[in-house]
Amino acid sequence: MHHLRDLNAELSIPRTGPACNTDRPVRRIAIIGSPGAGKSTLARRLGEAINLPVYHLDALYWKPGWKHPDAQEWFARLNELIARPEWIMDGNYDDTQVLRLVAADGVIYLDYPRRLCVVRALMRMSTRFGRVRPDMAPGCPEYLDLRFLAYVWRFHKIYGPRIRARLADYCSGKRVLVLHHPSEAERFVRDAAAAGAWPEPREAAR
Repeated sequence: MHHLRDLNAELSIPRTGPACNTDRPVRRIAIIGSPGAGKSTLARRLGEAINLPVYHLDALYWKPGWKHPDAQEWFARLNELIARPEWIMDGNYDDTQVLRLVAADGVIYLDYPRRLCVVRALMRMSTRFGRVRPDMAPGCPEYLDLRFLAYVWRFHKIYGPRIRARLADYCSGKRVLVLHHPSEAERFVRDAAAAGAWPEPREAAR
């Protein structure tokens, strides 16, 4: 339920992003990775740490009752947000991922073990069953979705190579952080809070 058809061919997306000045402050951040990895939680905490507005793509995309929006409406809304000078956006949404990677100053890829992501996704469904989580659109309560759990289980194998290829294609020269465990995200947020900004490489989580 959380992925879309591929519309990249209709968008005429360039194959390379603009040159990036690594001295420029990181004020537009894309957070991507498997469902269940904790993208929304990281986005919220990072936004609080470095004073950036946070946009949860799940909350922006879905209509009440888990209905898909009109495609043109969705792209228009997303393009308007991407054009803003400051943001943190969390979510995958494969059809618009490249747009966010090109526009971002920094990218965080949560490349966590799939077992951890599945367990977290299942816990989220069970603990919030019948309720709408804070980072989701109104009228879209959690429910037990076995197809979605299967999607989470296969995410690393299917989407991992695609994400890494896109990072190589569109993010050369940008600040890109690949985290493999929640403890690394915790250290990164702590370093960001101390710096009041995206930490320099020597300070960032490894």
